Amino acid sequence: MSPGHSFPRRYLTLLGAAGVVACGENHPSAPLSTQPDSVSFSLTAADSAAFLSAVEDIQLRIVPTLGASDDATTLHSALARVGAAVATRDRSALESAVTMSEHALASLAQASDDDVGESADLDAVRLVLLQARALSAPSVIVRDATP
Repeated sequence: MSPGHSFPRRYLTLLGAAGVVACGENHPSAPLSTQPDSVSFSLTAADSAAFLSAVEDIQLRIVPTLGASDDATTLHSALARVGAAVATRDRSALESAVTMSEHALASLAQASDDDVGESADLDAVRLVLLQARALSAPSVIVRDATP
């Protein structure tokens, strides 16, 4: 073996030894984080304002027509969280809020499956949640499909 090849081998041996020493019982390791770092997404100010306006409209005009059940209250609260997550561009908070909203919406849909008027209202909420779900997806690009 030439002298040029022994340096990398010696270097790798030293790195391996340092790794073993660093991982020993007498060397505490950094605690693992239980909360993942917040991941943000980008959204223009105009798109954010339009989305927040849609969420506010749902909360003011549609959710009150759904009654005063626990599911309607949960939906209202979850939609507020959706709006807050979009305002701060926090992807994990948005995913959580959308999931919470979808569960409340599903419960409301089961309770009111015979009422056609509420079905249209629930569809409007579904549309906003679909857009919110797309915002929370890391690799999805959302484009307006209107001509």
